[in-house]
Amino acid sequence: MGSSQTRRLAGPVLVAAIAAGGCLIALAEAPTAPAPGTPPSAPATAASAAPTTAPATQPSPPTHLVKPGKLSFTASGEGVFVADEPYELRLKLNRHSGELKIAAVAPNRSAVKKGDTLLEIDPFSINNDVAAAENELAAAKANLTKAEADADLGEKGDVLTMRIQEQETKNAEAAVRWWEKVDGPHMLEQSELQVKLAKANAEDQADELDQLRKMYKSEELTSATADIVVKRALRQLEVAQLSSKISVERSEKTENHSYPIAKQAQTDALEQSRQRLAMLKVIQVQAAVLRKTALATSRLAASQAEKKLSDLKKDQELFSIKAPADGVVMYGYASSGSWVGADPKTMKVGEKLSSGQTVLTLFTPGDLKVELTLPESQTAWVKEGAKAEVKPVAYPELNYEGKASEPTVKPGSSGLAFYTSVALAGVDGRVVPGMKATVRIPSGDVDGVLLVPTSAVANGKAWVRKDGQESEREVVTGRSDGKMIEIVKGLKEGDEILREAKK
Repeated sequence: MGSSQTRRLAGPVLVAAIAAGGCLIALAEAPTAPAPGTPPSAPATAASAAPTTAPATQPSPPTHLVKPGKLSFTASGEGVFVADEPYELRLKLNRHSGELKIAAVAPNRSAVKKGDTLLEIDPFSINNDVAAAENELAAAKANLTKAEADADLGEKGDVLTMRIQEQETKNAEAAVRWWEKVDGPHMLEQSELQVKLAKANAEDQADELDQLRKMYKSEELTSATADIVVKRALRQLEVAQLSSKISVERSEKTENHSYPIAKQAQTDALEQSRQRLAMLKVIQVQAAVLRKTALATSRLAASQAEKKLSDLKKDQELFSIKAPADGVVMYGYASSGSWVGADPKTMKVGEKLSSGQTVLTLFTPGDLKVELTLPESQTAWVKEGAKAEVKPVAYPELNYEGKASEPTVKPGSSGLAFYTSVALAGVDGRVVPGMKATVRIPSGDVDGVLLVPTSAVANGKAWVRKDGQESEREVVTGRSDGKMIEIVKGLKEGDEILREAKK
């Protein structure tokens, strides 16, 4: 070709680079030839040839378009089959604290008839406890009898002692009165009388002596006779004078010494008697309290001994348990929507059990229900009598319909737990307590309500995007199925919101 033709074909073209395998690797635009007469352009510099890098930008957060939708409320979970009206054998002992060694036990999952032995425990320790409690009760009753007798005799003895002491005090008071009225004055008067008699006797003897002297002086008697008579009269006078002197001194002693002592003795005797009476009253009050407390203690001890014996005899009854009805034995029991199963290895003859332990459950085959735990968000969906669908995990070909109960709240290990049960009828005999089941409880649909993801709302607020700008908006929410939530107020259909609310 000529050069002009070459120039005509030198327009913009795409150049394809083909790899060895025949695949298209890259496309590039061929350089455009300069027009005739146009000076060639300067070679591109490294800077001008380098591609321009756009500044990095953060990707926009995902959004959701608010629109009407439907909420479906279906509570579901995994439950456990339990007996509808089970007999749970629980070793709830009142008093016995000895070992509980298994002597006989019905096999696990065995059928029993009414009156058959469910469990027997070795009675050796409980029999000893009962015998010891009977002895304690006999001793307590004997102590009570003695305490009652002591209380009765003590009360009567206090009455007698008080009467004697009160009489003694009255006697002492009377003695003081008699002393002041009779004995004391008589003591002084007697002393004075003796002095008067002694003085009078001395005077009489002196007068008699004087008269003898006159008489013997006028009469003609022998001097010897006169001397004898006078001498005897003199001696009598001297004795009378001495006796008078003694009487005077004794009278002085009586008045100044003996009388005050005798008077004080009477006064002290009265005061001692009064003090003994006051002390006796205090002692008797204390003794009455002690007798009363001793009697109360004895009665309490007898009552406690009687209660202990009664409790032990009730415990003794639990050492041999018979089946109250026909049924099937299952080791363990239902608890909070699950089955707590006793290990068959621990339910053998010779093994030991614990007080308070629920050992086994007796149930009627086919008479079962399902218990399950619900998430708190689903509790409001389940109403009393709601239809429920139950499928045993072990036998998925079996399907049952039942009625759910109103959920109940119980304390759980990590807060409140919510439980419901599903009543069933005619359950297959292969299904036994402790087996698992899947449960669905449809609770209806709500259609035509504005819905947004639950993650789009936080603290009553959502974030709306409009014209590339994001703004916070308060919203009022309604029902939720756990994934979507109803918007009652604050948003309208067509609003674009962030799927994840800002914190």
